[in-house]
Amino acid sequence: MERMSCARRVLIVAPGFSAWDLGRHLVEILSGLGHEVSTLSTQAFQKPATVRRALVSACHKNSPDLVFANFLAPLQSVLRRRVETEHPDLLILLALNRVSPETLKSIKVPTVAWYVDCFQEGVPLWLSRRLPYLRAFFCTSRDLAQRLDAHWLVEGARIECFPEPTDPLPSLYSSQVAFVGSIYHPAPDPITAGYRERLLKLVAGRFELKVWGPQGYPMSRQRWGSQPYPVREWPAYNEELVKVCRSSQCVLGVNLFNHIPGYFSNRTYITLAAGGFHLTHYVPGLEGMFDNHRHLVWYRDPEECLELIDHYLQRPEEREVITRQGKAWVTSRYSMEAQVQRLMQVCERTCF
Repeated sequence: MERMSCARRVLIVAPGFSAWDLGRHLVEILSGLGHEVSTLSTQAFQKPATVRRALVSACHKNSPDLVFANFLAPLQSVLRRRVETEHPDLLILLALNRVSPETLKSIKVPTVAWYVDCFQEGVPLWLSRRLPYLRAFFCTSRDLAQRLDAHWLVEGARIECFPEPTDPLPSLYSSQVAFVGSIYHPAPDPITAGYRERLLKLVAGRFELKVWGPQGYPMSRQRWGSQPYPVREWPAYNEELVKVCRSSQCVLGVNLFNHIPGYFSNRTYITLAAGGFHLTHYVPGLEGMFDNHRHLVWYRDPEECLELIDHYLQRPEEREVITRQGKAWVTSRYSMEAQVQRLMQVCERTCF
């Protein structure tokens, strides 16, 4: 990485800093660029049982906003105190919805936010109340960025986190189709909330399906019903994701929302970086970033998804060509290092 000409003291506020979190990647990349980085995790202010209850309520009521409906008063005071005592040059928020507008107004440090989960169409009210206190706003939705005259910045993939395996992979990772993520997730309406479950059940009814990763909804197994439960519930990140992607014939992608222009899950980037043949749901604007049947393959409805799985399961050579081209494309165009450097270049122009 090319080091920045001027080192800054940066405070990052993020939901978490585990090895697979965007917050952790941001810390490591900025430190590698020569900046002095400190962190504040919002998870420390949320009791696990409280979060689980909030998530269950949000799923039942189909309202993602309920998960973080309160702004965690202790977090506000700790954040103010950290800014006052550490005197950072820049505050980066990856958890903008956990910081109240009043707190943002009181902070006298250049503040920017990177909003990666653009789950709503238009500009949500909670976001519009915070924007006046930001020097720069970055988001992964091209449509939202255009609406706000903000900066479109995708997450991309931390390429070094997905090394090619050197040893034979255990057979337990293999399957015809894999999906990495939660089956259930809160959404504003029952049709959207149940789409992922319906799709995965259709896939499981015709092909060998394995769903990887801890399930965010606490009662996923019970909610799934009598059909065999396909979940392997342990973290499938970084090197583990490589094992899943390289052992599965198709790695499925389905976003919580598939109709928001220019927004899709970072699952697309990391699946390609991890060497998976990615069959993902189309969202408007996807064709401006990837070539269909060259870097990945997209479907528009469950019927087409099933047809494409069947088509490509019979064509391993074509799958391998697309897999190689997809990984090379993400590596050259959408590395997370490149995204973070773009973020800091904007910050240098707008904050200092």
